Amino acid sequence: MNTRNHKLEEYLKQAKEYIPEIKTSSVFSMYNPGIHPEAKSGKIELSGSFLNERALSKGKIQFAHYTSLRNAMNILNTGSIRLYNCLNLNDPNEIKYLLDKSPIEFSDVEINVYKREHFILSGSLIQPEEVEDYNLWRLYGDNCKGISIVFEINKTLKNWTSVYLQEVNYERDNKSWLYDYLKFHKEFNEQYQLFQNKPQLFALLSAGVKNEIWSIEKEFRIVIRNPFDEYSLDSNETLHSNGVISPTLKHEFNSIGKLVSYVELPLHLNGRKSEKTTLPFSKIEVDLIDYVPHLKIKKIIFGPNSPIKNKEDFFHYELWAKSKIKYDYEVSMSKYKL
Repeated sequence: MNTRNHKLEEYLKQAKEYIPEIKTSSVFSMYNPGIHPEAKSGKIELSGSFLNERALSKGKIQFAHYTSLRNAMNILNTGSIRLYNCLNLNDPNEIKYLLDKSPIEFSDVEINVYKREHFILSGSLIQPEEVEDYNLWRLYGDNCKGISIVFEINKTLKNWTSVYLQEVNYERDNKSWLYDYLKFHKEFNEQYQLFQNKPQLFALLSAGVKNEIWSIEKEFRIVIRNPFDEYSLDSNETLHSNGVISPTLKHEFNSIGKLVSYVELPLHLNGRKSEKTTLPFSKIEVDLIDYVPHLKIKKIIFGPNSPIKNKEDFFHYELWAKSKIKYDYEVSMSKYKL
């Protein structure tokens, strides 16, 4: 097992014990054919598409996104929702939680890069009988004055480049298949020297693992990887970037003067039209509308302490909100009373 291809074949065979759907997304090697007839190692990326396949394997997904009334208005007005990178989330241990305890060593510099280039939209998985959670209203719904938008994803998987669906795994004491997989990867690579890089899959998987103290959130995530230059703040256009989302990269100062970055995920409002384009290398014609999940709004719920209280104001908001979307959905007040 001296050549890269033989090593990689064996690696994937053994890795299926931990990730049955594992496959490569790219393989690149630099070598001198005058010295070595075939490559012995390379920069190898592993695909995270299995996360989407797993997430949708049980059918449609519904999750509640708690936010302020102002943010909800912005979402409907613009027809898009913002995903902030992991440097601007509530938990300072985003991504770091798993990688700090990983059998593979990751430096603080590497972790900060991962945090910078991974953008997250968070929600809470819901069941038909339990759409609301008072604790989440209090924590994320502007102290019960905001809005919960219930989204549904049921679109067949197509070309979601760099866009991933993740149900967060809450764990303790390194009791997770992920640690076993990372341990296997380290030991295999120490023996066979196959990978010249740390695959981006590791950072993506770490975005879906949190300490069990957060388990009340029952969190579901849409994760987008969008690398950008930390000095120019421009998106790094690569083959693995999403051509629909990368151009939406923007930056702003938050309330404490910290520069934060976000990308925008379009909602399919008002019968969003197809936009056909031809891929530069394969020359295949694709529809850009298939490059993002179709987020369908199922319900808008006003918080228990919403400033919109009388029937006339509620009616005006309902009329305005429904004018933004052609399909039918419900607008209601919270079941909780304060």
